[in-house]
Amino acid sequence: MVQCRYYSNMKPVNLALIPVSSAFADLPRPLFLPFPSSIRQISLLSTAAVVLNDSGTVWKCQCEQQWSPLQVSLPFSVRQLACNEEVCLVVTDFGKVFAWGKDSNESGVMGTAGLFASEAPMLVEDLGTAEMVQVAVGVSHAAALDSKI
Repeated sequence: MVQCRYYSNMKPVNLALIPVSSAFADLPRPLFLPFPSSIRQISLLSTAAVVLNDSGTVWKCQCEQQWSPLQVSLPFSVRQLACNEEVCLVVTDFGKVFAWGKDSNESGVMGTAGLFASEAPMLVEDLGTAEMVQVAVGVSHAAALDSKI
């Protein structure tokens, strides 16, 4: 498995990526990846960085396969994101929570009613009509903060 360290200076076009693997010895360190707008937030999976920019678009930088950022296809704008090594949760601008990834220990961390893997973002329906403002995710649990708390 390739391990990467990520650093962002929160300016419009810089995500500095430092691969921690001899397989990438010929790459410059740090490797700067361009983004179309300022970076609002960054979270890490085991082999990727997931980036939220100021326009509410989510990008994924996969260490094992591709170094350039790939936009995650989402039909909504994102306010906040959180990832553990395998799963990503996002809060939309409308306060809904979506999850994707692979919950390999089947703990239910995705909140998707017995479905433990999805490449496409899925609505976390158990949160009902409440407007969420923030999510957090651990190895076997996740939390969502309601706007009324």
